[in-house]
Amino acid sequence: MTPFDHWRTLRAALTVTLAEVEAEYVRIGAEAFALYRRNMPAKKRAKMPGPPTSASEFASQSRVWHTALTEEARADLNPALEEMATRLRLADDRTVAARKALREAARVIPAAVVGERLAKWRLIREDWLTINGGSSHRSHAEFTAHDLMHLGYQVRCYARLHPEGHRSVTGPVRAFEVWAWTCDEGEQIARYQTPTNKVPEPPIRWVSLAADEELPAR
Repeated sequence: MTPFDHWRTLRAALTVTLAEVEAEYVRIGAEAFALYRRNMPAKKRAKMPGPPTSASEFASQSRVWHTALTEEARADLNPALEEMATRLRLADDRTVAARKALREAARVIPAAVVGERLAKWRLIREDWLTINGGSSHRSHAEFTAHDLMHLGYQVRCYARLHPEGHRSVTGPVRAFEVWAWTCDEGEQIARYQTPTNKVPEPPIRWVSLAADEELPAR
């Protein structure tokens, strides 16, 4: 199996893991809903929507449920809620591990992933300037650009300017952007690829772009 095939296998595994973790959130959300409902004052219970159907719904609704309880009820429910929280952390750990494995698989792919038929200019890195200034942001972006070029990508580097009339302590540049000519899979991989046996690269030429300016044609 090539490194690219291995990455694709892990990407499919991540998709499965995300679906399984989402389902676990919904299952635990239904348990939490029933638990809160049993301990909710009658008037507030009548206003509760149905059990959450997604992880995001669970997160937003559970905060409302918790606030609606009395302090005494919260204390009584703490052991059961802690047990649910532990199960949720274990589910989240699975997601973290799957994402980490995918990043590591991308890191060792030895060459550019272009996919010419679906390739276009894609933003690989965007370093926003802060009040501390732009030198470190530019150097970090340049490392990425050099890595991508060494791997065989066509690369463009842009200093994205602030909107006209905007005043900033960091100067006219809002962010440093590194773009590569690649497909959707290449965009996902290039963010993490690290070449071996690096060679010195020439200085990066930064092209200034207005805040809302489109990239020039290829």
